[in-house]
Amino acid sequence: LTPQLSRELGLPLNQKGAILKQVLPNTPAQRAGLKPMDVILDIDGIAVKDSFNLRQQTAYKEIGQTVSVKIYRKGDGHK
Repeated sequence: LTPQLSRELGLPLNQKGAILKQVLPNTPAQRAGLKPMDVILDIDGIAVKDSFNLRQQTAYKEIGQTVSVKIYRKGDGHK
């Protein structure tokens, strides 16, 4: 999440997170309702710093495990 994207999305310039560029069909992300341009802010209450950190956090989750994901969607705010 760059300062420019933060500004365009209406987020604070220092906001950390990972922006989704795409959501593939028939994936857990799509079934959860995630959409391109959503910003992942935290997973299970642990802040997501960037896309690398997002991959690290999700790599240790079990297949089929339910997780809590906090996102920001432009126009909807935090979910």
